[in-house]
Amino acid sequence: GGGGNHHRSILEAGPNSLPSEYLGQDPYYAVATANTTPPAAAAPIETGGTPKTPPLGGDRGPHPDLPDVPNSEALPAAEILPPAVAHEAQGAPMTLLGEYIIRCIVSKDWRVREAGFIQAEHDLEKGVWADKGDAVSGAHAAIYAVRKCVTDKIANVFLPCMRLLQAAANSVFSEMVSSMPRGSRDLHAILEPLMPALTDRLSDPNKRCQEATRNAILAIAVNVGPSFATHHVLKITSRRGAGGRAAAAPSLLPNKALSARCDVLQAVIDTCGLVSTDAGGVAENAHGSNSSFTAPVLLTMAFDLLKQCPASDVRSSAVSLAAKVCSLVGRDAIKPFIKSIERQSQREAIETEIDRILNGRRGSNSSSSSSKSAPRRRPQPQDSRPNSGLTKDQQPAVAPTPVVCQFCGYSDPEFANQSDLLDLHYWRDCPSLTQCYGCGQVVELAGLSEHRAVECEAAAGGGGQT
Repeated sequence: GGGGNHHRSILEAGPNSLPSEYLGQDPYYAVATANTTPPAAAAPIETGGTPKTPPLGGDRGPHPDLPDVPNSEALPAAEILPPAVAHEAQGAPMTLLGEYIIRCIVSKDWRVREAGFIQAEHDLEKGVWADKGDAVSGAHAAIYAVRKCVTDKIANVFLPCMRLLQAAANSVFSEMVSSMPRGSRDLHAILEPLMPALTDRLSDPNKRCQEATRNAILAIAVNVGPSFATHHVLKITSRRGAGGRAAAAPSLLPNKALSARCDVLQAVIDTCGLVSTDAGGVAENAHGSNSSFTAPVLLTMAFDLLKQCPASDVRSSAVSLAAKVCSLVGRDAIKPFIKSIERQSQREAIETEIDRILNGRRGSNSSSSSSKSAPRRRPQPQDSRPNSGLTKDQQPAVAPTPVVCQFCGYSDPEFANQSDLLDLHYWRDCPSLTQCYGCGQVVELAGLSEHRAVECEAAAGGGGQT
């Protein structure tokens, strides 16, 4: 399945509007008229065909355990639990969710999985779970259910799955952390296996799934702690290669994933603030200092991206993250990190952009052009020829700052008023410029091959990529 574009939610489909592509695919629908006598209350069976509406008797339904799911009578019954699944669900999941909801959640039919999560969320919010167990049991049950479908590619399943996680964070997770002496540590232990897969969904192709993941992580940040919620978000590399196999060395995550992680970190800052370097109890430091939600850790990530990733959209997100941190702790916080940027021109461009964000002077043209994804960098300054020997009157007049980029032809009147805008355009936005992946020098995109063959010091020394 894809992002859900071709899937009609059961909330939209009535009992007589089951999508035709599913008729006959489920063994429950393989009902021959010669061998079936429909119940009196069932819809009439068409000659020689399959019932338009599933029979409402026996194992077909209705579903007494799905009272809050609209049109549940149109659904096939959930499959019987395999013994291994029934065994692993013993305890809190079986007690609070109930056997039939678990059958729904692990069903092969996406509509049944969707229904299971809709009912589970209703039961949690209506207090059905609270009548059956405490907050610890509720956390176990919710996490068990969410882990079953956190990687589900069907949007209609993933969205209610995330709503259940968000509801659990706002209720049973919060209660565990606030009212139990070891609540935070115990919750971390059972929630941790879910976090890597959850973080990966931040860059899901489906926008609604991205937003649902973001909301779930924000709920965990508020109720469990920002350090725990983001310790996987802060990772910018992975050892997973093609097909999920382990790679020999870690490599940067895809650009879309990196940008999404920077964006959600900014949202967590807006919601929770920063953890001070000398604060945080056991709950906030359970994963070590590298996972703390502090200014140094966030700035380290932002500047690592600025040094390692050439994609303009990722660099723009990293600069925005650094500026967001500076808005809370002061601009001086970037001083130790800006020194790690080798090229002075890049340091100046980064500082200029951070200042622009902090001062709220980011122009609309710069914002719109930064959405492009082509590699862009500031070029090397051109050689200037001194006019020694000429009197002041004989020297040519200084040419005004150009308002058109000489490389790509982009025009902006603000270039004439603020010269640093043109430098910023060269560094971040110009699609005709790129950075050599060997030596870091900025060159025209069309001349990159020649630069690598003739000028690049890294290539000459065998240190560049080929």
